[in-house]
Amino acid sequence: MPLQYQLGQLENATRMVPRQIDNPHVVVLTPGPLNETYFEHAYLASYLGYTLVQGDDLTVWDGRVWLKSIDGLRPVDIILRRVDDTFCDPLELRQDSRLGVAGLLEVIRQGNVIVINPPGSGVLENPGLMPFLPNISKRLIGEDLQLPSAATWWCGHPKQQEYVLENLRKLVIKPIHRQRGSRSLFGMELSSAELDALRDRINAEPHLYVGQKHVHLSTTPSLIDGALEPRRAILRNFLFREKEGYVVMPGGLTRCAGEKAELTISIQDGGVSKDTWVLAPEPEPHISLWQQRTGRIQTASASVGLSSRAAENLFWVGRYAERAEGQARLLRIMLDKAKMGKMGLETSRLGRVSPSRRLIETLGEDAREVSELTYLRSMLRSLTGLTSSHPSFANNSEESLGNEILSIMLNTENSGSLVSTLQALVSAAYAVRDRWSTDTWRVMNNIENLCTILEKSVPEDRDTSAQVLTDLVLQEAELASLDQLMIFLSALSGLNAESMTQTIGWISLDIGRRIERALLLIVLCRSSLVAVKDDWIEDMLLESLLAATESLITYRSRYRSALHFPTVLELLLLDAENPRSLLYQLKRLEEQIRALPREKLGYRLSEEEQLILEALTQLQLSNTMDLAEHSEHTTQRRGLEKLLVRLAQILVDISDVLTQTYFSHVQRPQQLTTTDSN
Repeated sequence: MPLQYQLGQLENATRMVPRQIDNPHVVVLTPGPLNETYFEHAYLASYLGYTLVQGDDLTVWDGRVWLKSIDGLRPVDIILRRVDDTFCDPLELRQDSRLGVAGLLEVIRQGNVIVINPPGSGVLENPGLMPFLPNISKRLIGEDLQLPSAATWWCGHPKQQEYVLENLRKLVIKPIHRQRGSRSLFGMELSSAELDALRDRINAEPHLYVGQKHVHLSTTPSLIDGALEPRRAILRNFLFREKEGYVVMPGGLTRCAGEKAELTISIQDGGVSKDTWVLAPEPEPHISLWQQRTGRIQTASASVGLSSRAAENLFWVGRYAERAEGQARLLRIMLDKAKMGKMGLETSRLGRVSPSRRLIETLGEDAREVSELTYLRSMLRSLTGLTSSHPSFANNSEESLGNEILSIMLNTENSGSLVSTLQALVSAAYAVRDRWSTDTWRVMNNIENLCTILEKSVPEDRDTSAQVLTDLVLQEAELASLDQLMIFLSALSGLNAESMTQTIGWISLDIGRRIERALLLIVLCRSSLVAVKDDWIEDMLLESLLAATESLITYRSRYRSALHFPTVLELLLLDAENPRSLLYQLKRLEEQIRALPREKLGYRLSEEEQLILEALTQLQLSNTMDLAEHSEHTTQRRGLEKLLVRLAQILVDISDVLTQTYFSHVQRPQQLTTTDSN
């Protein structure tokens, strides 16, 4: 459906709104990201500034349709429907539909909502009408059809049924009652047994079928795998309704078959859509599809157009992006360390002699492998803590560690792997496709492409032999992929921070980022710093922790000394000026929570406000010298562990409370009784 046609209908609908308001609330109802034309729906909503919604974003109450927005229910005046008729109301139509809005048809009957492309308009596309179009034209307008239709015979007429059955192999048989899985049947493609079965179905219910002359379709060049190949194509034209009639729109929509031998052209079967242009002798004037308003323009509230579902997806985009960044940084540190160790090179220890060098001088070359494995094992605990996929350490060999690194990086069956996190990020972002700028979506496409490359880098037979894993760790391509991923994630973060309007959508995104960054830092500190280790292992872990949190340069410039446990804690936990510190995350989270829409109850704090206040108080009352201490009789820094455990629980509670308060509107309706499948 072309944008210009939809805009014309929207302008007419605006004048028909029952309450005659100046700025009606318009939504675009889409089946969702899995629909093959979802991109068109998202583009339309983004271009015109309307809210893109799915069926569970809307509800019917008190005779009206309402949007479940982040700050409560908001009335809807106009719906641009892109959901099939039978799926749009599970209360009166398909009871198994999860795409529509229960009660929508009754609201339409009452005239309380205007629907563009209203339910029932699809009857004009029914092939059962085609045999009658010539007589309909003569009866209604007294003229013959200017563009004849393909010859069609309705089997409900005995003579026409007889003709169809006699010429079954030459015709295209179409059902006039659309059902799931029904499609046009080409007699020339059917076997004798299939023709007999089709003949029996037509004889049983002849009124449900038409036979149509097989029209040999034209072909159009299509670029397939870098070469031009012919594909069958059809052209769909549109009429544009004006005040005094209809105008044929120049151009149209061309649909091409997905396969060379395909006779049926359908988007569901792999077909593609192409724009069709009509060349003119002179340049065409630009026609804006935006509504042209006169007088003062009313602006909508920043939260009116944001559904609870969209806010939740933005929240998880923030969390997944931060999680992927944390995983990529730590993986890069581990792979780089393994690579340098294999090459016999040592990394800087901020002025201290490398412990592995001392061990080598004392115990020989074998000590290098022991020290590296001890360090990598500790780092692996940090990495698996980020992914919540704790490994087995029964085998402490390099091969076992390599298996874990490979799994955490590339295994799609591991829900906590880097590739799985990137897939979840792209999925959540695609669900709110209309919220992203063109540049942001280019970055997202790059992330998706890189995710595909990483997934394909695993051998097809999933061989995890020592040689394969060793080669994988040492491959420059893997480190280069992580470097590239960090650039893409940084670009995404920068675009969100500097180009996204800081309204409720951006707040949802940033809340997700702050919660995830704080949780990741807590996991890193717990897995690396709580257990007391040898000084040289702790030094290596402290430096890696500073590198993973982008705080290494800050530490060097500020303290200009060897690593000191309390000062590292001070920088990572309590430095309000360090954008990677825990205190910084909690303060930003407090600001965003305060900005969320809520009902004010006097001086009483909301549950999420109470939780963030508790977290800030506990953290700011802590002392890094006390946190760094441990008893001679224990190998744990119990004070640090207790603080981090409590802060992690508070952050999880905040996430749960926000979900229940602002995102719980998206729950789907549940069927209470069984229905007769017949």
